[in-house]
Amino acid sequence: MKSIMNSIAAFLCAGSLLFSFPSTLVAQKCYPIPTLESLIPQKEELDQRMKWFDEVRFGMFIHWGVYSSLSGTWNGIRYQGYGEHIQRMAKIPIAEYREKVAGTFNPQQFSAKEWVKLAKDAGMGYLVITAKHHDGFAMYDSEVSDYNIVKATPFGRDPIRELERECRKAGLKFGLYYSQAFDWGEKDAPGNDWDYRNPGGDLLLNGRDWWKKDSLFLKEHARKYVCGKAIPQLEELIRKYRPDLIWFDTPHKLPEEENLRIVAAVRRLAPNVVINGRAVEACADYASTSDRPAEFHVMPRYWEGIPTTNNSFAYNANDTVYKSDAHFVRLLVKAAARGGNILT
Repeated sequence: MKSIMNSIAAFLCAGSLLFSFPSTLVAQKCYPIPTLESLIPQKEELDQRMKWFDEVRFGMFIHWGVYSSLSGTWNGIRYQGYGEHIQRMAKIPIAEYREKVAGTFNPQQFSAKEWVKLAKDAGMGYLVITAKHHDGFAMYDSEVSDYNIVKATPFGRDPIRELERECRKAGLKFGLYYSQAFDWGEKDAPGNDWDYRNPGGDLLLNGRDWWKKDSLFLKEHARKYVCGKAIPQLEELIRKYRPDLIWFDTPHKLPEEENLRIVAAVRRLAPNVVINGRAVEACADYASTSDRPAEFHVMPRYWEGIPTTNNSFAYNANDTVYKSDAHFVRLLVKAAARGGNILT
């Protein structure tokens, strides 16, 4: 397992300069907010949708983005923890992150064929890749926002398209991670409290459930983000790449009603796509464990554990404490014995 992740990490470097600023979000008419009950899957429907998921048991989780080129270090300061969170940890201003991080990202050694082969050779049955993480940068050719890998980097290729094609050739199911509730690159989204005084960040402005005290931000900003970027990008991801799975995250950054709106949009366009438990747990297809589980407790019918090989999901050169191969063998056996999957 460690050798697989080390091989992936070797690809995550960047160089060169080129950049264009993202388009401004355009407010769109939102889908109506559905009821929770209307989105809870019926057993027969759920079992049919989850058939492949219940058979594969083992998948590859790739957190890869423009943050990967920083390797956990910014302006000479080394950060531990999640490499994909370095913009937040270092409080990198949006303009600087766009120019110096996104604008120089050029991973010439990237090979979708090699990555998929690693997964296939390891016995994995599915692959999940970050289409957009919390930094708001799209790792695919987005028509919704110019802040994407084709238009805003010298790399100029669409790795999501390349990975999707290789997964189909290899017989692997293809999944996309999308950070629906958290976006540090948008002034209308929750999370960025260093460039803006936005709720949902480390300062906990107006508390964890910020919308209870700040309905104005919800109505005039966060909803604009949901309807103008999150839902449109999810719709284009489904149309362009036909994912088998959508992996949501950090639902607590938005009120449940907005997460329901997002899930309903996905269900409307792709009724057979598998949805994880990090949007609205009650209407998800399966439950996600906490990050980096070392043990599993009683879980529902369908579930997935997401351990890491060290302590970060994305590449962080400062985190060299890797877990043993035996640790992952035990986790995989425990998960399979208890009817769950491992995505690592």
